[in-house]
Amino acid sequence: MIDKNLFTHKILEKKKKAILDNFPELKVCKHDNFYSLSEYIYESPSKFYDKKIYRELNFFLDNLIDDPNDFLAFLKILNDLTFEFNHAVKTMNELNLKDIHENLLPDNDAELMYFFSEKIVYEYLKITDVVLLGFLKPIAYYLRIKNNKGIDNLDIYNCIDTLRKYNIFNDLTNKYNNTIRNAIAHGGVTFESSTIKFKDKKDTKSFYASQFIKEFDDLINCTNALILAYKKILFQYLDVLLNHNIAIPASIMEIELRHKANHQDWNIIHSYDSEIPKGKQYNLLVETNLNSRKFMNFSAVYTAITLENLLPKKYDNFFIQIKTKYQLSCWQVIDLEKLREHFAGKKVIITDGTYFFEEKYLAEKKDSIKIYKTVLFQKNIDRNKVIDVRYIKHHSKKNYNVIENAGVFLNITDDQIENFIRNKIREIVSLVKSEKRKKYSNNFKEYFFPDKYLQIHIYQGDLRKRSFHYGRQNKNLIATLHINKTKRIKNIVPAWGIKEENKDCLIVWNK
Repeated sequence: MIDKNLFTHKILEKKKKAILDNFPELKVCKHDNFYSLSEYIYESPSKFYDKKIYRELNFFLDNLIDDPNDFLAFLKILNDLTFEFNHAVKTMNELNLKDIHENLLPDNDAELMYFFSEKIVYEYLKITDVVLLGFLKPIAYYLRIKNNKGIDNLDIYNCIDTLRKYNIFNDLTNKYNNTIRNAIAHGGVTFESSTIKFKDKKDTKSFYASQFIKEFDDLINCTNALILAYKKILFQYLDVLLNHNIAIPASIMEIELRHKANHQDWNIIHSYDSEIPKGKQYNLLVETNLNSRKFMNFSAVYTAITLENLLPKKYDNFFIQIKTKYQLSCWQVIDLEKLREHFAGKKVIITDGTYFFEEKYLAEKKDSIKIYKTVLFQKNIDRNKVIDVRYIKHHSKKNYNVIENAGVFLNITDDQIENFIRNKIREIVSLVKSEKRKKYSNNFKEYFFPDKYLQIHIYQGDLRKRSFHYGRQNKNLIATLHINKTKRIKNIVPAWGIKEENKDCLIVWNK
């Protein structure tokens, strides 16, 4: 029996520990089908989920569980709305994977408006009309049925209006802007210089670019909080649900499949269901850089076993179309009925057809080396790093460099943070300089010339890179470190805050 992913089991162990540290209520689970929660710890934009909205929905769902009848009624509604819910989950997953969440906004108006019109505006509508609606409709249905109200033709406005009657959802409902939604849906968006105007029948709202991107990011954070709350509660009570033959929405388990089965040379791109004479078939499109049949076969079988563990007896057959680095397309079919017989101890052949490429010289050895490299040199995912340099903007002068804006995130508690900053100034400055050389330097001067002018903004909450760039003073800002060892640049220090002279720099506390 293949019970672990040879390529990623070490990193999955670390993720499991981090998940249980962040969501200790999962420690009572008899399963570990919750690895997808790691994206809310490590990955952008998921990790920026709105904590208050997550707590609100988690509290609501937890209260439902206290009364089995209420919880079963809610699960029945969720099952009735499974298509919309699954569509919302898949859409949110696709949106999270898009390369739009950390980008700095373009400097000129033409590129700025192109960025918004092509990459942001209609994604906003997709969030409201697909994702937000898919997540909120089960809640709105439940609340309306409980209060003997109709549920016909509920759109996003009706769902929000229903939730507004309950104080617990205040933070959530405040994130929804009906004017923006209607303007995008009905062609009421106009770009005027550096502003964007949204107009519907009742109202008009204008935003500067940085303001609207914050509206967009806040909505993303809101929807990620909602899906996290759903996932966590369903994973937490998965054993109970399975004992009562209640299935978790397939979209959530499909994402879990990717987190468990994927590795650096095996990436699930797409999945879908189909009907074949044998019964129900689960189809995957996978991209791989593997060289040998042995490790391709291992990856395929491990994926099938993981699928069966996540969605037991849901499918009869498993088909994998495999895109390789060679021109020849490969595939494999695994009979899931035979796999279940194998689980029961019978000696059976579980594959029902395979077409792999001819191996090249030393193919298996090359893949073995990849495994050893992955285990020995895999990327560190320790989220407990205390000092994290998240953003640097810099330029060069004639014989020195200027770091005009660096955003640093400190993962430390409130009562320790000020003394930590005072005692660790040299370490923070050194780390910023080091990160600039490693990740941001493009030429000899930027790499080797001294950094004589630095403005380092220190935050307690992690943010997107563009948030560090545009919103320097916000509720998460703790202090700004100002260093000027030049004779030509005038000191430009914030007008706000409490200034404190330190032997290494000027500290401006955000108080």
